[in-house]
Amino acid sequence: MRCLLLLYLIVTITNVSAAEHEIALLTDPAGDDNGNGALVYPQRSDFQPGDLDLLSLRIVRTDGAYRFEATFKNPIRNPATVAGDVGPEPLSYFARRGFYAFNLDIYIDQDRIKGSGNTYTLPGRHVNIDDAYAWEKAIILTPRPELMQKQLIDAVAESEQENNTAKVAKRLGQSIFFPTEIQVRYRTVSFLVPDTFLATTHPDTDWAITAFVTGAMTSIDANFNLLSASAPGAVLEQLPLGVLQPREGRPRDTFGYSGVVAPGPVVDLLAPTVLKQRELLSGTAALTGVAWSSSTAPGMTEIGTPVTSITRAVPVPHAQGTPDTRSIRRGDIAERLRQLNELRKEGLINEKEYDELRRKILSEL
Repeated sequence: MRCLLLLYLIVTITNVSAAEHEIALLTDPAGDDNGNGALVYPQRSDFQPGDLDLLSLRIVRTDGAYRFEATFKNPIRNPATVAGDVGPEPLSYFARRGFYAFNLDIYIDQDRIKGSGNTYTLPGRHVNIDDAYAWEKAIILTPRPELMQKQLIDAVAESEQENNTAKVAKRLGQSIFFPTEIQVRYRTVSFLVPDTFLATTHPDTDWAITAFVTGAMTSIDANFNLLSASAPGAVLEQLPLGVLQPREGRPRDTFGYSGVVAPGPVVDLLAPTVLKQRELLSGTAALTGVAWSSSTAPGMTEIGTPVTSITRAVPVPHAQGTPDTRSIRRGDIAERLRQLNELRKEGLINEKEYDELRRKILSEL
C-alpha cells in the first residue's frame, strides 16, 4: 500500500510539473522600498518598511494561463484586520482580494524591438518607460480591479469625448489587463493572466518586463470627475487611479518625503541594484526593464510605433465669452453624481461609500 501511495504521489507531482513551465524568476534587492531614496512610509501602524519591498517576481506558464507570483519582504497584510476608510467595516469589505496596501504594474515588451510598443504608464504613476523596453501588454494588479478599470475607461472616454464606453473598453482591453483571479499566501501574491491576452508570435522566452510597486488607494476621491470644460484631457493627468501620491512631510494617509523636489509615487522598481533604482526614479529618466533571454537584445535599428494609445487627441474648444463658474460647478457636481450612481449600480462601490461620497459632493453646492 505504501509503495502504491508513493507511486501515486510521484506521478501526481510529475504531472503538475509537466503542466507548468517556469518562464522567468526575477529578483530585486531588499531594503529599496523608498523610491528614489526620499520616500517614507505612511505614519500608520498598518504600514511598515518592507510591506512594499518586492523581492522576486516569478512567471509560470500553466494550462491556458500565465501565473505571476510576486514575493515581498514582509507578510502581506490582510484587509480583514484593518478598518476601512468609510464606516466601521473592515477594509476587506472594499478590498476583497486578500491585500490592500500596494499595486503592482507589469509592462511586457514582447517583440524586443526598440520603439515598437508603448512607453507611457497608466495615470497616477508619473513615470515613462525607455523605448528600448516599449511594451505591448500591461498587467495591473490592484486591490479593487473592477473599480480601477472602470475609472480608467471612463476617464479615457471623457478625455476623448467618446459616449461609447464599450468601444473604449474593448480597445484598452487589448493591451491592459486587471487580474481578478488572485491568491495571497504569507509573503506572496499570485494572479492569473489568460494566455489569450498575452498571445503573440514572439516566444515568451525572449520577453522583457518593466515592473514596479506603488502604494494603493482603496477608496476614491469625491472629486473623481476631474475634467473641466476648458481642459479636455486633463482628467488623465490628474487621475490617481488607485495610487497613493506622496506629500511633503510625514503624513498618515500616504507616503511622505522631505526635500525641495517631490518624488514620484513608485516605491519599488524591479532593478538590478538599489543604486540603479534611485538613478531611474530621480529626475526625468525613463525606466528600463529586465530581460531574461541571454540571446536577444533590443533591436537598435528597427523603430516601431505605439501599439495602443491610451487616449486620442481631442481639440480644445475655443472659449466663447466668460463662463459662468456657478453653472460649471453645478454641471460638474451633476456629472459626478451621475457617475457615482453608475458605480453603485454596477456594484463597484457599496452603500456606505455611496452615501459618504454623495454627501461630500453635495457639500460643494
